[in-house]
Formats: sequence, C-alpha cells, structure tokens
Amino acid sequence: MITQTELDNCLQWAQNNGAFIDPKISFRITEDAGVSAFVNEKLSPKPDQALIRVPETLLITSQQALSEFSQAANERSLLNSVTQLYLSKLKFGTDAVHLKSFYKPYLDVLPLHLPQPYFWSTDEVMNLHGTDVYLTMRDTLNKLVKEWRMLFQALSIEHSSQDKQFLSLFQENKDSAVVPLEQFCAHINGCKLEDSEWNSFVAYLWSYCIFNSRAFPRVILGRAGTDRTNLNEGFLYPIVDLLNHKNDVPVRWEMNEQNELCFMSQTTTFSAQDELFNNYGNISNEKCLLNYGFWDSSNKFDFSRLTLKLPSTLVSGLPVDFNKSGNFVTDDGETTILQFSLKISEPLPPVLLALFAYLSKLKSEETPTVRSVLEGIDQLTSVVSQRLLFYKNFKIKTSSTQKLRPHVIKLIKLYYQDNKKILNATTEKLSVLQKKIYSNNKEFSLSFKTIFKNDKIFANSLLLVFGAINYEDLITKDCLNDALLLWIVKLINDKSNNQGGFIKQTFKEVSDSIVIEKEDVMEFLPFYKKYFPNLSERIPEIYSVGDWGIRQFIVADTAIDRLVWIRKSNKEPIFLMKKAYDLQI
Repeated sequence: MITQTELDNCLQWAQNNGAFIDPKISFRITEDAGVSAFVNEKLSPKPDQALIRVPETLLITSQQALSEFSQAANERSLLNSVTQLYLSKLKFGTDAVHLKSFYKPYLDVLPLHLPQPYFWSTDEVMNLHGTDVYLTMRDTLNKLVKEWRMLFQALSIEHSSQDKQFLSLFQENKDSAVVPLEQFCAHINGCKLEDSEWNSFVAYLWSYCIFNSRAFPRVILGRAGTDRTNLNEGFLYPIVDLLNHKNDVPVRWEMNEQNELCFMSQTTTFSAQDELFNNYGNISNEKCLLNYGFWDSSNKFDFSRLTLKLPSTLVSGLPVDFNKSGNFVTDDGETTILQFSLKISEPLPPVLLALFAYLSKLKSEETPTVRSVLEGIDQLTSVVSQRLLFYKNFKIKTSSTQKLRPHVIKLIKLYYQDNKKILNATTEKLSVLQKKIYSNNKEFSLSFKTIFKNDKIFANSLLLVFGAINYEDLITKDCLNDALLLWIVKLINDKSNNQGGFIKQTFKEVSDSIVIEKEDVMEFLPFYKKYFPNLSERIPEIYSVGDWGIRQFIVADTAIDRLVWIRKSNKEPIFLMKKAYDLQI
C-alpha cells in the first residue's frame, strides 16, 4: 500500500511539470479502493472543461520505450510489449534506466503488490478451478510467456537467472503445449517482487497487469503516424490513471493544442465528496476481476460465459453465421468452439436458442419445428443446469499450509454467487419460453398421458402386457416407448378412429418413403418377438385387427422421432403436428 506522502509527491511532481488538477478535486487513500479522487465541493463542469490536464511529456509511451530499447524500432508489432518491458525496467531496473529518476514519483505510486488473481496464492487460485476465469488466466499466462520470450529473442535480451527452472517448462514442451496454471502459481508465488530483476517474468507480469488496469489506447493521442489499427498499443497516463474505474460513467479524453492530454467528465453535476471516476469501457465482472482485482455485483454488464465444443462438420452445416454474431472462438478442422454471453438483461441470446433448435432438427425437417425447438430447449436446459450445478456445489477449499485471505474469499464467493444468479435466470427463461411455446401450440398436439387415460381398452391391454395399472407404471417399468409403438400401430389399424389425423399423415409419409434395410429388421426383431404372436393370441380384439407386422413398428419408430417431444418434467410424450417455428434471429 502506498502512503499519502508518496501520493502527494506524485501529484506535486505532475504539477511541477505542467500538469493541471482542478482545485476542487483532491486525491486520498481509502481503505476499500486505495487511491481515489473526490470532489471537494459542488461542481458542475462543462462538457469541454478539463478537470485534469497532463502534458504529453509526462506520459509513458512507446516513444520513451524505444529510447531505452532502440533495437525494437523496426518491431512495430511488439511496441506494446516493448512499452511494458520498459515499465518493468523503470520499476525494477537500476537508476541508469532512461528517465527513471524523472518518473520516480509516479513509479512510487504504482503498487508493487497487485490485487489481480495472477498474484493470488495457489490455494486461492485453485478455488477457481473449472471456471472461465481459471481458463482465461491459464491461457493468458501461456500467451504472455510466449510474447515475453519472443520479445527477448527479438531484442537479444537475456532472461533473469531466477527464471531458469521456470523457462525449462516451456523448453520441454512444444509451443502448442499448455502449461498448467498451478505451475505458474508456484513460480509467481515463489518470487518476491521487491527482489526481482527487471528481466524476470514476474516483473513483466507485474507490468502487464499495470497496463491492463491503467493503460489508455494510444489512438486517443491523435498523433500523425499512429497506427489506428493497433488498438492494443497502450500508454500510461499519470494522475488520470489514479481515478477508479466505473461502468456507465461518461468521460472524454482529448489532446489539446498545447499537447496536453485532457480528462473531461461528462457528468453534469457533482455534490461535495462525490468520487470522480474514469471509465475504461463498460466491462464485465470477469474483466474487473482479472484487470483490476475487484467485483461489482450490481454490474449490469456482467455475464456468465457458456462455452460449447461441437464437431466442425455439424457447425458448418448450420445456417447461422457465428462469426457475425460474435460467438465463434476457434476451429481446428475437427472441433468448433463457440461462446455465448448470458446476462441478467438477456439470459437467453436468440442465436443460442437457434443453435440448439437446429441441433435438434431432424434431416427430414427443412427448418426448425415446434418439436425441435422444444427439444432444443430441453437440451440447452440440461447444458446450463449442469453448469449451474457446478457453481451451486462450490465450497471453499484450502490446504493446511496456506491460509486464504478474507478479501479473496469474498471475491471468489461473489464470482460463484453471481454466476449462479445469471444461470438461474437462463434456466427460468428457458422454462417460461418452453411453456409458452407448448401452450401456443396445444391445439396441434396430443398428450400420450391423456390418450392412455381416455383409451380404456388400450390401457387395459397394457395391464396384461406390462402389468401397468396406471400411466406412471409405464415410466417406472421402463416400457413407455414400447407402449407408444403399440398405440401408434393400433391407431393406424383402427380406420374408424378419427383421432390423431396428423399422426396418421406422418405415418403414411414415412411408410411411402422409407427404405427398410436388413439391419432395421434385425434391430426390431427382439422387440417384435417379445410381443408377437403372443399379443395377437391373448388380446385379439386389438392386436389381431389390421397389420401388426414388424414393418409397421419400424415405420412407427420413425414417426415417433418426427412427432414426439418428451416433456422432461414428467417424462410425458407429446405428439406435435409438424409445424415450422420462426426463430427470429
């Protein structure tokens, strides 16, 4: 934790070198948020009124970095990495580093010990195992090491001796191999930042985290020659980067004619003691945690990520552009990875519903039907519920050798709690939508449970066949599908029964088009021998009327696939007329 004296020295340094801080603004250290800025008295700034102005000479940009690492002048793609490395050298290098003595008051307010999870203990990080944050941290650190090694190779810089064993992890593995997060934690926790060398990985990680939490995009400088396509190149903006971040706060940054970078709040009125915030962009809690080390349960931009791995051939055949929708992640030719952001404000993205509707669509269906959408909702509910169960079952874990810090425990619990809240909202949305779709199409449906109750003769026959006294017995005795097959063939054979016209129509369509192979017959033979000719002899009034040949059951089985949706709540088969569903995506 920095001291008020160090903070005051930094403010004085900036002002001595031409910076302007509105007299109505003061900076102080708070227990909860560290350095914070407050408005001392009522303030109504104009939209173009600069509350803070910082001369360009105080900024830390790639220009200063190139003065230290001139060999990187032609490495345009590495400029952001070079600037981060320069910050590492400023903070951890000797006094001979270019401009170190000049920036010292500012460097002193950059905290050495950071709150981001990258610096948590192994036990603390392991409580995130299986979460999106855990995977993001692992992938980020692996990517960062690759960037760090590439940078050192390009600049012909030797790695710190403290990284010798750590580097062997990557030399032993191929570039495509992913080093586990636990091994990163062990190395990072084993290094003391205050004793680290500037060319160590932990120093570079510190610099990376400082940039992640404080850096501004270079494009806002509006300089000629600035690569506006390289949005990843950042710079440090002393004094303004002391302001805490808050979503939805309107701000402007603009370079004036005097080469001063101006901070202008677009908030119309401040009361005395209101905090003055900056806004790095409306970001999710996951980014708040990884970039800043805090969590805001009231964050309306928060989301829970749902990641799906699907066969590439399956995804490529879908009429949904996942690149355009922003859900595409990677495709290695065999597996496509898609990600969907579930929010309280939008717990069920339309494109996610569309995906599962198409995945549940049969080849015989040109477009998603009411049946495929209802079945898709069941499949999606199962996926979301499984993820929800993971968050619900979470319990804080720790070893006997490490104690978890209370504020970290709080962050971890908030992470799980808010993910549960979002996933609960998704399952509720799915349930409500499914009920609505079914209700809107009830006139085009038949419930097998209702059929069983109304068709007493058929129900009595099932008592003899299965010993099923009631409908629930069909479920407990695991003979529901057999009963469905028997009823469909009975319906087809009963020419006087006008019930289920759409079922008869589908049966006829299947019967007219199906090509029955030997394998189909062999598959149904055990079923057929189980009931026939026994049923024909025992209950001839039903099972000897019409055609009860094996072909009828093969056709009926396909008809079930096309028409029946099994309601998950009570395992009730519902016959649904084939009807297209407008997904509205």
